[in-house]
Amino acid sequence: MTEAPRPTAILLVLVAVGGCLGGDEPAVTRDPRDLGPPEPGPMTGGLQEQTRPYDCRTDPLPVPVMPNRFCVVRSFWLAGDVALGRLPMSLTLFGGNITVGAGPAGVWNVTVEVGASAATDAAARDEARRVALAWSHEEAGGHFVRANLTRGDGCGFCLSVRANVVVPANVLLSASFSTLAGQVQVRDVEALTLVASSGAGAVSVQVRARDLVVEARGREAYVRHEATASGRVEVKNDAGPIEYAVLEDARHGQNVQASSESGAVEVRLRDGTTNGNASAKAFVTHGFQGRAIQTTARLEAASNVLVRDAALLGGGG
Repeated sequence: MTEAPRPTAILLVLVAVGGCLGGDEPAVTRDPRDLGPPEPGPMTGGLQEQTRPYDCRTDPLPVPVMPNRFCVVRSFWLAGDVALGRLPMSLTLFGGNITVGAGPAGVWNVTVEVGASAATDAAARDEARRVALAWSHEEAGGHFVRANLTRGDGCGFCLSVRANVVVPANVLLSASFSTLAGQVQVRDVEALTLVASSGAGAVSVQVRARDLVVEARGREAYVRHEATASGRVEVKNDAGPIEYAVLEDARHGQNVQASSESGAVEVRLRDGTTNGNASAKAFVTHGFQGRAIQTTARLEAASNVLVRDAALLGGGG
């Protein structure tokens, strides 16, 4: 995958496209949100934590800055070794950006940084301590990384958060990455199931995967999907557009239904049949049922929807 990162933002709303646009469905009945059971095998994990002062006028962590403010950053480092074939993972933030990417074999890590500002250093540290990270990597029968960042009562606008996740490129993910407000970007990983959601922000997903769920509310939802097995894709953006790029080749078949509440739907795929109207279209690859990999996709946006060949340049901003 060589495309540059793409901004996006979004939240899930499911609206059925009229049955007259339907096509042949693959024999896939599983829930694309199902991350599966814990994975048995060798894996370790541990948590380190540190709180330090920093210059909130120059640090890229966007803590609100007012005159004579003191700033601290509280960092959580989750890390360990992993030799699993599949890694179930769930990361949930009360707000902030999430970035996910591939790293070297054998190691995983999740870094969460919380910035806080207040009138004194001690008050800033108190604000940072209102944030809690609950996590685990072991469950009955195997491993499942779960991390949930929450906050108590306090000066909510004085906090900002960013999280970075690195997983081995040779490990298959079954993962969910969710923030109530912020950007989510997932690149260059391979997954059985991947869920990426933001309540208010940008979402960009460029992955190899069987099943995808992208939920957003905002400027754009961008998905570049190389299907690895027959599966389902759901992309929703109830406050902006969607761009969905897929592979058109001899192995991959696409059954896409796309609708827009107030914009237009454009399909730039060639190896199939498109029907519908300006705001709702369906595309089915020629000989869909005979393709080795069959993907059924539902795209629902508040504004424009673009469906295109991932091998070609073009699309939204």
